[in-house]
Amino acid sequence: MKLKCPIQKILLPTDGSEHSRRAVHFAGVLGASLGKSPSSLSVLSLRVITGSYLARHISYIDFRAEVLKESETFKRVALDHFAKNIKPLLDETEMILRNLGYEAQIEKLIREGEPAREIILTAKRREFLYHYNGKKGTF
Repeated sequence: MKLKCPIQKILLPTDGSEHSRRAVHFAGVLGASLGKSPSSLSVLSLRVITGSYLARHISYIDFRAEVLKESETFKRVALDHFAKNIKPLLDETEMILRNLGYEAQIEKLIREGEPAREIILTAKRREFLYHYNGKKGTF
């Protein structure tokens, strides 16, 4: 009787912290040991642009203004943040996973918002499911 791994997709939230780096290594080793059993691994970056980041880069911001997110200045800062912080983090995460032997597809996701809420919403929307004793559920 051949056992089937219940892990079909892995959601790996990462923010560049030491705890996150340990999770990346764990996911890489787990994924490598499972071979091609997980069909994909989705790396979710939650390095969102917060008030403190913006305050360091745009000195004249009034955080009460709802139009901030639609401004060209905000869009420019967001793109700069993506290029300097988020993309290198996602690329480094993929490189670590590949170096550890992870072979399946790696998808890179970026979400804005409160991290815990975005992790849960992403897991539900993307149907990261688990199978246990033939029953299907969600996290």
